[in-house]
Amino acid sequence: MPPGLFELRKDPITGWWVATIVDRAFDRERFARAAAPVDDHGDCQNCRLPDGDGVRLRTLKDYAFHTVGTEGEARELDRGVAQVSLDAARAAGAWRTVVAPPAEHRPLHQVGTRTILELIDAARAAVAQAKDAQQTDYVQVVQNWGAQAGARTNHLCLDLYDLPQIPHRIGEELGGAAPTVEEAARTFADALEVHLAGVR
Repeated sequence: MPPGLFELRKDPITGWWVATIVDRAFDRERFARAAAPVDDHGDCQNCRLPDGDGVRLRTLKDYAFHTVGTEGEARELDRGVAQVSLDAARAAGAWRTVVAPPAEHRPLHQVGTRTILELIDAARAAVAQAKDAQQTDYVQVVQNWGAQAGARTNHLCLDLYDLPQIPHRIGEELGGAAPTVEEAARTFADALEVHLAGVR
């Protein structure tokens, strides 16, 4: 196949088709796009909320995710009903954001190590808090930068999605990896047993 062309490959774990470029030495700069600024109309909420001067944790919506039953339960519902009523649904998780100090509108790689470490430490503390609260199964940390990525602000921040269920794609990857991990564990156990037998 000529270099630089894409070919489709099927992922044996997920069953998804993936477009893979054959030429591994392609120029990454051809795909680079500068992050487009977000028009915040001169009012950056992350600069003024919450109060404070340093890195802060802002709760945008608590109990943000609704669990409306399993897929099997959803199929048993009347086809005319889109979902169960929200008062019967179980709410969990949160949507939070770790915001950089006020007026910090530079990209992550330009702010310096101190601010980056403070952002990561705040995100790590939020993950630990979510685990202790036992209202979540999975916390996703995302940095949206630029209008193309869906950012709603130019302020440097890390969004935290505190989800009540493991996302489908992550679940598939975990399930697909399980046989490989189990096989590796069995191989290690067998090798360890042989080694211990030789030591005795």
